[in-house]
Amino acid sequence: MRLAIVHYHLRAGGVSRIIDLAVKALQTEGYLDGVHQVAVIAGSAPHARSLLDRRCVGVVPELNYSEGCGDVASLGKALDEEARRILGGGPDLWHIHNPTLGKNPMVPMLAAQWAAEGRALVMQIHDFAEQERPGNYRVLRDAALETGRELRKFLYPDHARVRYAVLTSHDAAILSAAGLKRQAVVLPNPVEPLPMERHFDAGVIGAREFVVYPTRAIRRKNIGEAVLWAAQFKRDGLKRGTKLVISLAPEDPSALAEHDLWETFALSHDLPVVFDSVTRFGRPLGDFVAGASASITTSVREGFGMAYLEPWMLGTPVVGRDLPHVTADFKTEGMGFGWLYSGIRADLLPEESKIHAQDRREQREAKSAAYGVEEKHLSQDSLFGDGDNPEPRLVDFGSLSGPLQRRLVARWLGDGFSGIELPDLQLERAAGDVGMMQALVRQGYGLESYGKKLTALYDSAVNSAFNGAGSSGGDDFLDPAAVLAQFLKE
Repeated sequence: MRLAIVHYHLRAGGVSRIIDLAVKALQTEGYLDGVHQVAVIAGSAPHARSLLDRRCVGVVPELNYSEGCGDVASLGKALDEEARRILGGGPDLWHIHNPTLGKNPMVPMLAAQWAAEGRALVMQIHDFAEQERPGNYRVLRDAALETGRELRKFLYPDHARVRYAVLTSHDAAILSAAGLKRQAVVLPNPVEPLPMERHFDAGVIGAREFVVYPTRAIRRKNIGEAVLWAAQFKRDGLKRGTKLVISLAPEDPSALAEHDLWETFALSHDLPVVFDSVTRFGRPLGDFVAGASASITTSVREGFGMAYLEPWMLGTPVVGRDLPHVTADFKTEGMGFGWLYSGIRADLLPEESKIHAQDRREQREAKSAAYGVEEKHLSQDSLFGDGDNPEPRLVDFGSLSGPLQRRLVARWLGDGFSGIELPDLQLERAAGDVGMMQALVRQGYGLESYGKKLTALYDSAVNSAFNGAGSSGGDDFLDPAAVLAQFLKE
């Protein structure tokens, strides 16, 4: 089988890491053996630490992130040419990562065209534009208007030789409820120990020990909450000498601006935080994870939740915020995670409540415009049940905007954390389960298991008959409005 894997870029982390591990898993299943071949095509070359054989990589710059819609036919031609150059012939299957995310509207348009031609496709969804990404969804809607196409005629092709792969059973249920003809395949990410050179020594950053947040510091990772924990480390006599280490800065300029505001805030309040450690010290992420006393996650939205699993492979316990729709599958595998917290209750002062209410109004207006729905159809967003209150006083800290989070942390540093209930991170309890969790991660999410699931998925798509577009007797597309409706309920 000749296989082509497609993504927007091959920068460090995220999907690029999954592609690295997928190719490695395919090797164990007999690919790259002269009979089966794999090409990886992206908008940029692999990052320096990528595991990919550069001879199997093709670069098509038009795949890079773009809000505009260029020449779809030209993109398809370029991809075909690169695939044939690497593989010696046309691919038997195209595996496209995040085609519906709105990072480049040409990608789903091209996928729809290929599906109608009868090409075998795996559409792997790591993240949904419909899930709290109104800016991404607007890009898709604008592209549809620009090209005179209906969103429902290109975003979710549902032809006979198309297979959808998602990261969680929750996401599979979303697509099923929206009307997908075939059950989406749950394809959890493979988990391997992060590459490392040697344990990072806390003494290098003037700390007794450190807690690592292995993430790129973007809004949905809720960096303000991680900084709040650093403030608690400074305040807590037992944790003094502990620092928070955040691994990477964002690459997107708008996200980088918010990251820089947090770094400035931490410096101005003398908080024990180190930002962008991987770049700053020129060390691989695994060094920081292996050297940490614990790994923390404060994210408010995840696709798969690699941060819940990867650190255990290097013997590092995971603490922080629970995301039940993500961790449900992990718990099914026997991982308790009973020490994670569900939220942080914060009592706002009247002026802070007014600011939060205004922030929420602006967010809802932006979501309403981007998604093309009336505000009354948007779900309330409060963890503590105050969503109907126009000016709530008791809120989840993770729901607050960056500026308001900074205002509250500054206030709490001055008044002894009055009006906030910080849960116990339960570091000792988590540390006691390292051996068990490591074994469960290896068993449920190892490369061998992943390779078998991946090849079964490919075989299913390639071996399906195609009798022409429209041969199913109904619409060959899943309605995007039905997918959106499922997320708006949450």
